[in-house]
Amino acid sequence: MRIVGAFLLLAATAASAQTPELKIPPVKYPAPPKKAATPEKFAPKGWLVEAKATGDLNGDSLPDAALVLHLNNPKNWVSPPWAPTTRFNSNPRMLVVVFGAAKGYDLALADHVLIPRVENANQEQPFDGIKIENGLLKLKMHLFFDAGGYRVGRWGFAFKWQDRGFKLVNFDRDSVIKKTGDTEVISIDYLAGRKDVTTGNLSKNKESKKRYGLANKGLVDLTQMGDGLQFKPDEH
Repeated sequence: MRIVGAFLLLAATAASAQTPELKIPPVKYPAPPKKAATPEKFAPKGWLVEAKATGDLNGDSLPDAALVLHLNNPKNWVSPPWAPTTRFNSNPRMLVVVFGAAKGYDLALADHVLIPRVENANQEQPFDGIKIENGLLKLKMHLFFDAGGYRVGRWGFAFKWQDRGFKLVNFDRDSVIKKTGDTEVISIDYLAGRKDVTTGNLSKNKESKKRYGLANKGLVDLTQMGDGLQFKPDEH
């Protein structure tokens, strides 16, 4: 869904607030178990199952599951220096994927980088949803700041289990540059080698649409992407 209309007011924003440096508590990320009886049992102590999707990801007709875990530690609620009576949640998330086995489930992936931790008091929580559809693992996130920030918008990723890893096969980003009101909608099908780009501006009705072919560089693995909201598709 296009988000341009949701950001019409951003064009009138002339100044951006600067966020002072915050001290974010360090987190030690535990390793989930290699095997468990149910998907929920892969959540380490202190981590809550925020979202769960089920389906067949590896083509063996057994039910698999994808979990987004959210750490629940009161120490990671941070008070900004300029607002000591308020707090924001810097607890990180972890993406865990498990494959169905003859008995229970086997761990296939544990990643705490793709869904970024919130370390800015003005940033909304980025995670929107996860699902398994047509054999693909699909994740949606968004980026929005109450004040400051360069780009805001919505991100979509689709991964396919291939060569013993989750490879990015589709990438979508619908975003707005806050300072200029410039809009950009990118949709990339890596399997088809195609990138569609639509550009415009919040103050104008005209849009420009272009389609590009992609060089075959191979598919990037989820674990090589880093922060999903900072992923630069043109570099892959």
